[in-house]
Amino acid sequence: MMALFERIAEARGTDLPEREVLLGPAEADAGERLYTLATRIPIGAADRYAVLSAPSAVDRLVALGEAVDAIAEMVEFQLSQ
Repeated sequence: MMALFERIAEARGTDLPEREVLLGPAEADAGERLYTLATRIPIGAADRYAVLSAPSAVDRLVALGEAVDAIAEMVEFQLSQ
């Protein structure tokens, strides 16, 4: 996840905020933290809904991983042009 944020920031020539600002506090419940991440990463509405509506933290993690993989591929493609 951080690698994606770092790649986008590098392409834009900007600095990232602290990790905790991007990813939420480390002390947060896993399900809540995944929910927070889904609201902060640049994914589409359908992917966001899949993450937010997942019934468990494990299901949220799977949905979030798939969404991040898809957006990472899209970002890499756009930056390669």
